[in-house]
Amino acid sequence: MTSALLTDHFQTIMENAQINDLLYDFDATEDSHSFYLESEFNRNDVIWSGAGGYNLCAVPGDDAPTVLLFHDSRVVGLYRDMMAWVDPRHRGKGLGATMIVEFAEYFGEHAFRNEEDDPSAGLGFTIAGFAAHRVARTIATERLEVSGCGPKI
Repeated sequence: MTSALLTDHFQTIMENAQINDLLYDFDATEDSHSFYLESEFNRNDVIWSGAGGYNLCAVPGDDAPTVLLFHDSRVVGLYRDMMAWVDPRHRGKGLGATMIVEFAEYFGEHAFRNEEDDPSAGLGFTIAGFAAHRVARTIATERLEVSGCGPKI
C-alpha cells in the first residue's frame, strides 16, 4: 500500500496550505482535547514502537482517525485532523513526523480525508506543523523508493 502522504489529495493540501504562526497552534492540553491525555496504554492498539519506550497507538472508535504517542505509559503526543502535538519535553526527536508517517500508513486512503474540508481551500498550518508534514512526506517517499514498490514521487 502506498502511503496516504503520497496521494494527489495530500499533495493538493500541501500546495494550497496557508502557513502562518498566527494561526491556531494546536495544544492537546486544552480542554477540547485534554481527555486524550488521560488515555491508558493498550498494547493491542500499538501501530509503531520506537526506541526509548515510545509507542504509537491508534484510538479505536474515535470520531476521526486519531493516534496517541505514549512514552512508557503516558500520553506525550496526539495526531488527528492534520494537527500534531508533542509534549514540549519530547520535542526535537522527530516524533511529530513519525506520528504523521505512521498515521498515514495505518489509516491509508482515509487518513487525510475529511468530508468537510476541500483540499484546495488552503488548510491552515503553523510553520512547525507544515514542516512536520513536509518531513513526513519525504520519509514516505524514501520508504517507497527503498521498497521499489511504486513510482518515485
